[in-house]
Amino acid sequence: MNPTMNNPARRRVRRHTLTHLVARWWSRVLPAVLSALLIAPAVLAQPDRRATPTRVLIDRSLRATTVRLVSIGSGAVLFLRPDEPPTAPLTSVPISSVLAIMAPVDEQVKFRRSPALIDDHSGSPPVRLVLTDGQRILGRLTDTSSDQARAENKASTPPTPNDHVVLQASGLGDASISLPLDRIARVEVLSEPPSTLIPGDGTAGPNGADAGNIDDTVTLANGDAVHGFVESLGEEVVIGGKSGVPEQRFPLDHVARVTIANPATRPSGARVWLADGSVLAIAPGALASPDLLLGEAAIGGRFNAKLSDIIGVLFRAEDVEPLAECRVVSVHASPERAWTRAPRVPDGVVPLNAANIEIPGPMSVEWALPQNAARFAGTIELARSTQRWGDCVVTIEEIAAPAAPKRLFNQRLNYATSSAWADISLSNGAGEHRLRITVEAGENGPIQDRVLLVRPLLLIEPARAK
Repeated sequence: MNPTMNNPARRRVRRHTLTHLVARWWSRVLPAVLSALLIAPAVLAQPDRRATPTRVLIDRSLRATTVRLVSIGSGAVLFLRPDEPPTAPLTSVPISSVLAIMAPVDEQVKFRRSPALIDDHSGSPPVRLVLTDGQRILGRLTDTSSDQARAENKASTPPTPNDHVVLQASGLGDASISLPLDRIARVEVLSEPPSTLIPGDGTAGPNGADAGNIDDTVTLANGDAVHGFVESLGEEVVIGGKSGVPEQRFPLDHVARVTIANPATRPSGARVWLADGSVLAIAPGALASPDLLLGEAAIGGRFNAKLSDIIGVLFRAEDVEPLAECRVVSVHASPERAWTRAPRVPDGVVPLNAANIEIPGPMSVEWALPQNAARFAGTIELARSTQRWGDCVVTIEEIAAPAAPKRLFNQRLNYATSSAWADISLSNGAGEHRLRITVEAGENGPIQDRVLLVRPLLLIEPARAK
């Protein structure tokens, strides 16, 4: 046995030595802990420079600048230049000088599966709700026929009991969102594999509503369609037929799509495009908050996303109109061709809704321009598969009655110059306002003359309103 184990003096020395060591350690650690506690809020308030997705800033003249986005909030956009290190001073520009932010044209947007499609809270299938103003919200419908839902809808003038849709929106903090049926353009039941959940179905207009249909339509999973008047939407879809035809009820998991014949409405205010396929209007005060992603959506709930999930932001949706959403009023094949396909707009969720437009060969196409359209900008290029042999001349003209058509852009595209940037100032005539794009075949004939309009945008100037 060790004789020191039974020595009280030795035990006291050990205790004193241990106490001294602990005191010395605590005297060194305590200031660091206090300092960390005091500095932590300031550190947390600083933007994370490690997560800086590459994005394109579009100013109010439609000029584009590539940056590494750091944060959006407090009325400003903070970013780094592409060649700057993470420790470089941040560049700040006021939101009032920025028209939009979007993912680069050459970047393949990585859509992610929304939590709404993974976490099954109620057993009902996930849906994508498309509103008449183009918003897209992912979640799960709940039954509006319950006593609680009816009580929430009571007002001085009681509405029809089932005239609202209630959605559990996982992307908005699992908020319960109540929307009137007259704001709904389409409900898509998302029962396919994840890779097909993001694009739309290609059957509807820019804001999801089918302008040519006067009846609501319930498209079943087996492809059958039932026309009539949708009376309620929840875990069950109720549609009434025409006079003398009884109403029909379908479980939501037997439905592929519900299209409601509500007229499209023009979007306004700020809105954001997210990588899960959501398109959400931003509450007016959210842009003034320290972080956009801590702000509220206009329909309710708070954003639940990362900075890298933002693939597009429009700070004033009423100031921009994608050419892909304008009405095509005229398509004429070139004289050497007897027939041609109409321009094609690929389906799917695109930042700012600025989809590419493919002109499949020599032809002339006219689009009706929105009122007060002041500028057109976009890249005009030969489709990638035709850049070796394609050879054509692209002309852009403005038609603003009563003035004669005015040529604004003329560019030959071939293997040497396969793309060109078009930045055109538009006038605003008193009559119908159109944009005409003509593709004429070059030396190699019309077969390879496929032209792509890459994310073409129109700037709208409200000040021009008469």
